[in-house]
Amino acid sequence: MRTQIKNIINLLLIRGHEQGNTDKI
Repeated sequence: MRTQIKNIINLLLIRGHEQGNTDKI
């Protein structure tokens, strides 16, 4: 179960970085 939570957090962090990059552009 912890692995799933870590995967979800990683996905959210990656999406956040992608959104931040698009906002900068």
